[in-house]
Order: sequence, then C-alpha cells, then structure tokens
Amino acid sequence: MRFTTQRKIITVITILLFFSQGVNTTISLLQFQENYKQILIEKVAVVGKELKDTVEDALNSEISIEELPKANERCQSIVDRYEEIDYCYVADPKMKVLHHNDPSYIGKILLVPPLEEILEPEGAAIYFSSFENRKFYEVTLSVFSQEEQVGDVRLGIPVQIINDKARSLLPNSILVMLVSFGLSVLLSIFLARTIANPIKKLTEITKEISLGKLDIKIDPQLTASKDEIGDLALSFNDMSRKLRESYSSLEEKIKELKKVDELKSTILRDVSHELKTPVSLTTVAANLLGDEIERAKLNKQKVKKYLEIVLKNSERSRIAIGSILEISKLATIGSIKMSDIKVDSIINTVVEQYTIPAEKKGLKIRSEMQKVPKVQLNQELITRLLANLIENAIRFTEKGHVDIICKKDGNYLAISVKDTGKGIAKKDMDKLFKPFSKLDPSSEGVGIGLAICKKIAELHNGKIEVKSTPGKGSEFTVRIPIKQRGS
Repeated sequence: MRFTTQRKIITVITILLFFSQGVNTTISLLQFQENYKQILIEKVAVVGKELKDTVEDALNSEISIEELPKANERCQSIVDRYEEIDYCYVADPKMKVLHHNDPSYIGKILLVPPLEEILEPEGAAIYFSSFENRKFYEVTLSVFSQEEQVGDVRLGIPVQIINDKARSLLPNSILVMLVSFGLSVLLSIFLARTIANPIKKLTEITKEISLGKLDIKIDPQLTASKDEIGDLALSFNDMSRKLRESYSSLEEKIKELKKVDELKSTILRDVSHELKTPVSLTTVAANLLGDEIERAKLNKQKVKKYLEIVLKNSERSRIAIGSILEISKLATIGSIKMSDIKVDSIINTVVEQYTIPAEKKGLKIRSEMQKVPKVQLNQELITRLLANLIENAIRFTEKGHVDIICKKDGNYLAISVKDTGKGIAKKDMDKLFKPFSKLDPSSEGVGIGLAICKKIAELHNGKIEVKSTPGKGSEFTVRIPIKQRGS
C-alpha cells in the first residue's frame, strides 16, 4: 500500500497531538501537585503562626518555653482539627523536643532536616524531613522572647497527602487525554485533506507544465486561500507566467542570434572589403614599381607616387585590423582597472594631439573645463574615447570649430565634444553605435569608432548620448558616475 502524503500527514499530526497532549497532561498534574503543595504549606503556616503567637504571648508573661501550660494539648488539638497536619511540636534551638502532640517524643533531640524554602510574608521556613520511612514538609516558625530566639514551632505535612490528591485526578486526566486523542485524529484527517488535496492538484499542474503547457492556470479557489497553500498556488501561477515570459524571451534571443549571425556575415563582408581594397591597391602599386625597376628607367615622381600608395594602403590595413582587434577585445572585458584621475589633464593631452590636424583644415579646437573632482577612470580607455570623438568631429567638420566641454552634472562627470559639421540625419541615429556601420561609405575607417566609445563608457558604468542637427553640427556627451560602485 502506498504511503501517501495524506496518510503521512494524518500519522504525523496524530502522533504530535497525542504526544503534546500527554506532555501537557503530565505538566498539568505536576503543576497541580506543586500548587496544591503551596496552598497546604501556606495554610499550615497560618496555623503555625497562631500557635507561635500564643507561645510568645505566654513567654511575655515571664513563663519559660519549657513550662508552657497545656502546650501538648494545643499541639494535639491542631493535629485533630487539620487533617493535613500529621504532627505538631515545639523545640528549643538545639532541636530538643519540649512539647509534642505525641508525648513519646518529648525530650528527644531531632536532626535538623534540609531547608527547602522560606515562605513570605509569614516568615516560615519549609524543611523536608523524614520520620519512620515517611516524608514530610515541615513548616517551621521561630519563637522569640525579648528579641532572642528561644525555640521553634514545627508542623509536619505528609508528602503522601499531596501525592494522593494528584493521583485522584489521574483517571480524569486520562479520560481527557483519550478524548483529545480522538479529536486529534479527526483534526489530523481534516488537516490532511485540506493540505494534501491542494498539493495533489498542484502536482498534477506541475506535470502539465513539464509537458510544455505553460498557459495553464491554477484553480482560483486555491489562489484565494489565505494560507501557505494559497501562497504556493500564487507562486505556481507566478512561476508559470515567468516561464512563459522566459520562453518568449528565449524566442526573442534566438531571433537576435539569427540577426547576430546575419550581422556577422555582413561584418565579414565589410571587413573583407575594407582589407581587400588597400591590399589590392598595394599590390598594383608594388607591381608598377617593379616594372619601373625592370625597365631601369626610374621615374622618381612615379616611384614616389607608388610608394605613397603602398604606405597609405598599408596604414589603412593596419588601422582596420587594429580597430577589429580592439572592438573584439573590449567585447570580452567584464571589468576594468580604475584609479582617481584628473580629467582635465587627459583632455589637454588629447586636444594638444589634434590641434595640428584641426588647424590644417582651418578649424579651431576650444576647451571649456569647469572645476571637477578626481574621478575613478581607466586613463588609457578614456583617452581612446576622447580621441575617437575629436577625430570624428574634425573629419566631418569643414569649417568652424570643435568644442570640448567638461563639467559636473549632478552625480556625473559630463564630457561633451561639439562640432559645427554637417550633422547626422534622424534616420541614421540608430546606426551610429553599431559596429562596422558607416554613414558615409566614402569616408576612411571601418565604422567602429563610435561602437568602441559606447563600450568604453559602459565599462565605466556610464553612457554616451548624441544630439545633432543636419547642416549645423553634432554634440556627443559622455556621462560617467563621479563615485563608482564599490569605490
């Protein structure tokens, strides 16, 4: 027979409830026994105080404690009146019995039993004593005469009385425990059905989901439940929804991968073209130069021209290959080393580098730098980013100027490169930061400069923005957090 979850729950709950009821009954009996003991002791302490007061009144009449009149009879009267009290006697400080309800004890010296507790406010001390194989709680009150202890009043309560009282409740406790056991069985069955049936439904739904039925939803009665089952049902619905979203996202990723694969083919084609052209030109120039040498009629101008073609196209190949390697390297970097850098020193260095190329085109490079704090940067990469932006600005600007503006913008460092060039059409904005995307096919380069800039900004937890008006110019702004995460 299969030991189902429902049977397990019934068994576990029944055992736990039965065990807890048994423990509770035992604790209740022990607690009752302790409480009953305290009540008896307090009651006997009151009786003992009355006897103590009577003795102290007699001592104030200049009667010695040994000569107390009718003390034995008083002790016997107390034992007769109170069934809880087994004996009563008066002893001197050395535990010599002076008066006792049983005269045979008079004159005997008894051992001091171990002290159990002090009862307040009566001031009674409780001892645990043993006589003739019987155990007693002995309530003791000290007797004083002229502020000097002259003896004790002692009353004994049999421990057996307290135990018998507790035992008398045992049958009723067992009955209550059995009734509770029966109720616990019924409760466990109810709870098992309440828990196991929804779990069974959830198990069936899980099987459906595993078969690919991601649009399945759980019974609203389960999700409406205001307990853990309801929470679990809601979690199942949430899981199903997330699986559907993940599946849809996966389909989108597959489509993106297909696009990436297509882009890869395009990139390979463009790269091949970029490399093929300078290589072909280099080959032609080299062949022509070889012909000139064979004819031994060297025309210096032609040789110089062919050499310039070789050098120029070799440089184009070198730049193309370098750019491809750089974008590939940046694509695999997860994090970069950064240190506190003064940005103005980087900007001054890059501006100085491009001042001459700009002046050759009749352009001015202007820089405007506000006071900004040191920023966590990778100096090499930021230098590369600024160089790309300034080089692009100079390349696509025929007249006017190129401005570099550095300022603190909230929690960000903002560096802008603004030109007065031909600008960028709105339709071309989406292509700007895509690798190997050239807005002007006739321009030099392989079209990955801005893609490199975007990647460098992202490696600094920043971003790059662009604003442009065709015919008036463009403005590229890099924003980098002044305080980097983890710094």
